[in-house]
Amino acid sequence: PCEHALVYPSPWPVVACSQGRLAKLELYANNFKAAAAASTSALRDFAALGIDNSLCQELRQIAAQAAAERRCQAQAMAEEEKKEEHAKKESKEEKKKKEEEDEKLRRAREQPKPHQQPVQQAEEDVITSKSKASPSAKDYALPDPATIDFADLD
Repeated sequence: PCEHALVYPSPWPVVACSQGRLAKLELYANNFKAAAAASTSALRDFAALGIDNSLCQELRQIAAQAAAERRCQAQAMAEEEKKEEHAKKESKEEKKKKEEEDEKLRRAREQPKPHQQPVQQAEEDVITSKSKASPSAKDYALPDPATIDFADLD
């Protein structure tokens, strides 16, 4: 029944000193929440006893340092989560872009290439190109000089 029974009552210098030692150990172990709680408890006990000495000053510094470290730790965790979220978003965008490129490649493979057109289509193309009126060599030939009448030139 007496799991947490104290030998000394709470506002007692021995309990406050133990809390102070615990605060220092927790700070060294990077347990900032526990360090802040222990230093606050020790300071509360010392204040109840009316004691304000160099140990109290050190406990205030521990409490301030633990609070600052907790804020930095929380900020670092938030930034890490933000980076992970950003990386996931980029990963999704890259995946989508890759899928779009794959789809374009698939479509390009499905379309027949000009050299793969059916033979009948190629023959039709040749027939239609011959039927179109194209200029012949006669249209561009120069007149024979022997047939030119120079009398008309005066």
